Amino acid sequence: MSFNNISFILHKPQLSENIGACARAIKNFNFNKLLLINPKPLFPNDKILATSVGAKDIIKKANVYNTLEKSLNNIDILIATSARFRNKNIKHISLSDLKKIDFSKKIGFLFGSESSGLANNEISYANFTMQIPSNRKFKSLNLSHSLIIVAYAVSEFISVNRNKFNRSRKIKDASKKDINNMLSLCIKNLEEKHFFHPLEKKPIMLENLRSIFNKLNLSEKETRILSSVFAGLSKKKVDWQNFTCAYKTFYSMTKRLNSKHKVDRRLKVNLWGRPKSPFNSRAYPPGQHGQTKSSKPSDFGVQLQAKQKLKSYYGNMNERQFRNLYKKAIMAKGNTAENLIGLLERRLDAVVYRSKFANTIFSSRQLINHGHVKVNGKKVNISSYQVKEEDTIEIRDKSKQLAIIDVAMASKEREIPEYIQADEKNKKVKFVRIPKFEEVPYPVVMEPSLVVEYYSR
Repeated sequence: MSFNNISFILHKPQLSENIGACARAIKNFNFNKLLLINPKPLFPNDKILATSVGAKDIIKKANVYNTLEKSLNNIDILIATSARFRNKNIKHISLSDLKKIDFSKKIGFLFGSESSGLANNEISYANFTMQIPSNRKFKSLNLSHSLIIVAYAVSEFISVNRNKFNRSRKIKDASKKDINNMLSLCIKNLEEKHFFHPLEKKPIMLENLRSIFNKLNLSEKETRILSSVFAGLSKKKVDWQNFTCAYKTFYSMTKRLNSKHKVDRRLKVNLWGRPKSPFNSRAYPPGQHGQTKSSKPSDFGVQLQAKQKLKSYYGNMNERQFRNLYKKAIMAKGNTAENLIGLLERRLDAVVYRSKFANTIFSSRQLINHGHVKVNGKKVNISSYQVKEEDTIEIRDKSKQLAIIDVAMASKEREIPEYIQADEKNKKVKFVRIPKFEEVPYPVVMEPSLVVEYYSR
């Protein structure tokens, strides 16, 4: 249970003064996350900063999104505020019911625009709707006033630790991102079956679908099962090879992911710079002796650590592969450390990862292995393939609709480096040149010179 788990989402706010006042209210009660969906005024501007008073840090850290759906990727439970009850099959709660919410999860409170509030389409994304008790004859509240009431109530519940949900830790609830990905797969297959007929009823049918899945409180495992069902129903006769590929590409890598997280803690760094890394909360090695003080490492230990860190970053390749790359780096002209980095960045899985076609280097490798990637118009399924300058890398036409690729490209965790020229619309990139070491966007300090020393000993 933490104040950091709470996000306040303003959908299409119209007045700068209200945005600033909302930021101020958020900080008043120790919260720090403000999300904006298509704000009408320029954000940020002088009026917003002036009305926020001492909450300028909230404004600077605020995230702006084009659509509501994109803002919910890191939200587990969404509560929409409304001045009136909707004729929708969504649970309605009051302020006092907040004590029943599991505040250990990531909670989002959604507020509509000043003029029209939230439409039914936006409401359909919510797990609950909430109404602030007020005069029955005059229910309309100012945006910032509504937010400050909710912020106060939530801070009280968190402070007194009124959490009534005691769900097993072994059961991991599905995030909003998981549910939206599952819905995307479901909708795609329904469209292929011409389910949405007549077309004028499609918006309301989509609203009902979202409402059903968002109120079910699904676990992560249950969303995987439903996703596999939707994938299996996409064809009359299931092509199990392609089905397995799609399923694994969408929801696999669980074992590898766990292993990857252990690597972070073992190496004592957030190696890939991801917000979900366990190193962010447990900055010490795993095991019962992980928190005990260790002696100062030897020169060999420092070199070994540098080698393991660099090798693990590129998908934890095996020792034989890495050593062979080092041998090629020695034989090439120029600085051995620079040559080694160049060879690593020329790997096809590294290029696909840098191009944001995949969220992780492991997912990138899997896309390649399953034949979703082409180089210069030809399918290549070898992740260690050495890309040359001016080579064109693209996603195969049949694979461009994969949800995992769209999610990765929409992510703001990483930027595409300058040595890769991207065409995001066509999901195509050009490998312009071999980068120098200082151009490679490592999230942690890498020391290739120590790697050279390790192998030269």
